[in-house]
Amino acid sequence: MIEEFSTLVKIVKECDKLYGEMLESQALWKFDYKDDALKALYNSFKTTRVQMKSFFLMVKLLRQESDYASIKKICEKMINKCRSPSIPVQVWLEVHMIFAKSLIKLNNVHKAILIYKCLAQVQPASYIPDLLYTRILQQANTIEDLINTPQIVAKFKDIRTHEDLKFQRIQLLCSKRNLSSLIIGEGEDDIQKSRAILNEDNQFLGSRTPEPLPKARFSRTPIGDNANPGFSVSIHYLFLYKIGKISAKYKIGVDDGLLAMHDFLILHHYWMKEGIETDEKIKVKAIYWMGVLYHHNEQYQQASQTFQECLCMLFQLGLTEMSEKVQMALKEYRVLGCN
Repeated sequence: MIEEFSTLVKIVKECDKLYGEMLESQALWKFDYKDDALKALYNSFKTTRVQMKSFFLMVKLLRQESDYASIKKICEKMINKCRSPSIPVQVWLEVHMIFAKSLIKLNNVHKAILIYKCLAQVQPASYIPDLLYTRILQQANTIEDLINTPQIVAKFKDIRTHEDLKFQRIQLLCSKRNLSSLIIGEGEDDIQKSRAILNEDNQFLGSRTPEPLPKARFSRTPIGDNANPGFSVSIHYLFLYKIGKISAKYKIGVDDGLLAMHDFLILHHYWMKEGIETDEKIKVKAIYWMGVLYHHNEQYQQASQTFQECLCMLFQLGLTEMSEKVQMALKEYRVLGCN
């Protein structure tokens, strides 16, 4: 049977080398030759240039083994590969989401939140009002900016105008280093070099990443986020929910969590009205986690109101554990006189 399969794989490779290598890896994994399967997938990384199918297959296999240390390691390599403007923004986002999840599994929650914050960089310039937190994340160009986002929000009068924001983001996206690359562990010399590059007048306009696109000159008067084909944006905003949930679950960065969940709910409501978003369940979960964040922040009156808002829907959606916790919290608030 193995010989017959090997012959089949060889035939498939002649037609599609990448698909054949992935098929071979899956078979090796199934027959318990796991090291050989992973080695074959590593070797196929150079074959898949855009969609990185072998990377996603490797993540799927490693998840079966709960080997998040290996997932983290290959994600770091893939984030470097994603710096190429040929990589679609959806792939760039997915790699970062997988990387952040592996960090959480390895109890590196603070770094995971920073990675999620980086994902605001590919949000389009928003005309939706009251998204101050997201706008400030879009302006961040250092790790310190990401860490201190709540403090910057508190000084909202210093926020840049929409046009200034758009101009600054194009500078950021032309950078030789992504924020996520800095978080992973670039040296201080590299950070200083990347900052210096932002000020070069002859910098090419790339996508969200480093390698500049030829014939796409940097302009002092950008004409929009899609001024050139290499500048990729995405309306993906789940990272805001992730920041809020993690902050609530691990009781860290509560101010970040409240601000992130606030923006998430505004965006969710907007895209629901536009008919693009249809997931009502995640909205109810977001309201629940916001109540938890209020509780952690000792804002019990707001927590009580928030929990009362979502209690009925939690029950209807079958989110039993959450609804039970809400009922217990509401009883506690009644004792405190917060209802």
